[in-house]
Amino acid sequence: MAISEHVSFLNKANIKRTLDNVPINSDVVIDATRSKYMDYDVYEIIEDFKNEAQFKNIKLTLENMRGFGTLKPIENARSHTYASQQALTPVDVLAILQDGNENFINNLEANRNLLEQVNDTQQGQFPLAIILSCMDSRTSVELIFDLGLGDVFSARVAGNIINDDMLGSMEYACKVAGSKLIVVLGHSHCGAIKGACADVKLDHLTGLLDKIQPAVMAVTAQGVSSTEELVQKVAEKNVLLTVEQIRLQSMALETLIQSGEIGIIGGMYDVETGRVTFFNSSW
Repeated sequence: MAISEHVSFLNKANIKRTLDNVPINSDVVIDATRSKYMDYDVYEIIEDFKNEAQFKNIKLTLENMRGFGTLKPIENARSHTYASQQALTPVDVLAILQDGNENFINNLEANRNLLEQVNDTQQGQFPLAIILSCMDSRTSVELIFDLGLGDVFSARVAGNIINDDMLGSMEYACKVAGSKLIVVLGHSHCGAIKGACADVKLDHLTGLLDKIQPAVMAVTAQGVSSTEELVQKVAEKNVLLTVEQIRLQSMALETLIQSGEIGIIGGMYDVETGRVTFFNSSW
């Protein structure tokens, strides 16, 4: 049985009828390759069938439903208000991002009416976090964290490096606009990291890559066995050093962190799997 691109509650009866009529001792394949959104009611039906299959000696194969049994897609997600933003702690916001990434890698994004969110945010914005990520075309944070309009501030620059403009943006996001979490997000196979490791020189790019050199030197001093390992370790170290520099260079942000009003954390996005792995929080 192939699952269509969008499966809503309107499909529930037909899918349940089909699965209920599967005879014992059958081989069944449920293929969700084309599915972009699945209503949770339908998801529950498939999970019930999965549990019943073992008692009916039905061999069940689930294709492209990674993480089956763990996801609960959000219905009719709305943009955040001042009240909903302020009710959350930094830990709460981190959990929202983690859940959103699970939705992303399992192809079960939340159901959003983007035009409705345009209307919701026309008078103001209440983002939950500011995410400093690389400009790499594969790392759009709104997609990989299953976010909508107004959910986060997205700050992007090659190599997710920090500078005065980025620090000022973070101070605005947290001190003025009320965001609760700063995320520094690196990624695997990063072109900027590769350039820094190779000591590339190119006009204005030279100065940008120089900001990654402390991570290159720190990793090189430890010794690595391959270029691929070097790039990955430098990318991770660059995230950690960036988190450290944010705290050292901005007294305004460090004061908010120390008071518990905001949190700061680093993470890595895997361009091969879509999964984000967060480091241990430093607040």
